[in-house]
Amino acid sequence: MVKDGFQYGMGSLLEAVTPAVLDGFTISTEDIFELMKNNRTGEAFTNKFGSTYDELLNEFIFGYLQSNKNNIYLNTLRNIPFYSEVFENLVVSTTNVTKKIALTNPDKVYIFSENETNRGTVGTSEIRGLENARPITLMYDLDTLYDDTDLNSFVDRLDAEVADIIESNKEYVFPKDLLNSKTKSKLKKQSPKIYNYLEAKLRQTFGYSIESGVLTEVGSSSLKAVAASPVQMKLKNEEGSLTIDVYNGIAKMPSGEQTKNLRIIKDVPGNKIVKLQSNLKTLDKLNINVRRDILVKGKITNLAEFPAIIKTVTGTKGNKVGRIFKLNKVYGPLVSEGETLINSQEGVAYGNAAEYVLVKTKGSNFQNAIGFMFDTVSFERPSYSEIKDYVANDERVLISEDGFEDENGETSNYLLNKQKAEDAGLEIEYDGSDTYVYADRGRILLSELKDSDVNVTIEESEIEQDLENNYDDEPIEANVEEDAGQSASTAAMFAMFNVGTKDLKEEHPSIVKWWDNNIQNNPEKLSNLAASEGIVTLEQLLEERTDPDQSYASDEEFIDKMESCTIK
Repeated sequence: MVKDGFQYGMGSLLEAVTPAVLDGFTISTEDIFELMKNNRTGEAFTNKFGSTYDELLNEFIFGYLQSNKNNIYLNTLRNIPFYSEVFENLVVSTTNVTKKIALTNPDKVYIFSENETNRGTVGTSEIRGLENARPITLMYDLDTLYDDTDLNSFVDRLDAEVADIIESNKEYVFPKDLLNSKTKSKLKKQSPKIYNYLEAKLRQTFGYSIESGVLTEVGSSSLKAVAASPVQMKLKNEEGSLTIDVYNGIAKMPSGEQTKNLRIIKDVPGNKIVKLQSNLKTLDKLNINVRRDILVKGKITNLAEFPAIIKTVTGTKGNKVGRIFKLNKVYGPLVSEGETLINSQEGVAYGNAAEYVLVKTKGSNFQNAIGFMFDTVSFERPSYSEIKDYVANDERVLISEDGFEDENGETSNYLLNKQKAEDAGLEIEYDGSDTYVYADRGRILLSELKDSDVNVTIEESEIEQDLENNYDDEPIEANVEEDAGQSASTAAMFAMFNVGTKDLKEEHPSIVKWWDNNIQNNPEKLSNLAASEGIVTLEQLLEERTDPDQSYASDEEFIDKMESCTIK
């Protein structure tokens, strides 16, 4: 009952519970409803829940929005400039790196292409063995490239070598060409999975591309450039921060460890007006709502709305990187007692600046988003990636015991799925340790991608057969007299209906896909859609879309409306 919010869900026990037990449960909650409705500020409320209403609401908002299942609904900032210490430490050499150059610059780490035999001194490999040289092993020996059959061992080796480079804490110097054009072309053709993993790993970790040898993640900027923006994302290894400041470059942020800090902005000097206007324009472009020129404590000021959780997306198609940030501090003139950040009336925080910290989404996609309520002092809900890793590791052990697949057998599927997602035009994000893809059913790990997510369907003849079977088994009820004289016209009507439905399906494929992937096999959502809109079939859904009395601008707008009707 708690897990699924008194709704049907995977593993639900509701069908096994007797009416008497359900009745007793609902009666026992009457006093809870009364407190929530009429006595949110009283002592009785705090005694019952152990928290004030504001504290309870803040816990809910933060916990609910940090659930991986809900991250598709988060406020999203796209392609904002960011500073990464890793990217900042990357240098691509324009000349061949010699042993003399490496020895002259001990404060730098030089990367070179290596083979398993550690033989040869061609190109940058002459620096092998130096204290500030780090290898990336790409070949068995001087003549033999890695083969895709050894993808798993290659991935393990490359990951370890990349970690060793990062741990050096020095400026990284990559050669302009880690592989010469001939070897690169051969590896790409002969071992595409290895090539793709190598390219993705170096690009996502360092911003280095074996294709072009330059920074490739859109938005990576210098610390000075990022500091000039009212929205600043700063990254360092697994940590990160996001700062939004309406008055950046105009007034300094006060120091303080508390979650809410007093910051009153006096009259903006004339020479700073242009900067303020620039800040507001930037915030507008990012859809950050700012209430302008409002009177607070006798001062005309600007206050921004800060959601509890924000998602950022940087990069270009096929190489997007997504990150999740949690509100940590708010600055402004509305500081009040207590530790709650979120305004209980409007569900957001207000201030002239806010600081966020990098976090991971939590819980499984099969778990109700209110799973955070099970957190205790000694237990915290694991992250989505931790759950996925745990399940995957458990599966690998079972598989390997039967001898069907080796310990890391899922890696090749990961790369295959990445190619499928790119071919289908799906948005791909990398959060620094895991890769996600946005499908119709939500944000999922790339390794969870299914054929239905990339619009792989059965043959048309099978679809037509399914339609015929459905119409034969479940005829549409109509107010038609049951006599032999109606049979011909009824048949004609059904034939016309079949044609019309097929045409609508062809006109609105995204709606059909949404129905197939999200509604038809989900009793909970279908029930909610039926209760809200009276829709229980795909045909009724398409009729609603084409209703001339409605004014949907696009199929996407219509799907958003219908999706909201499935959530109760």
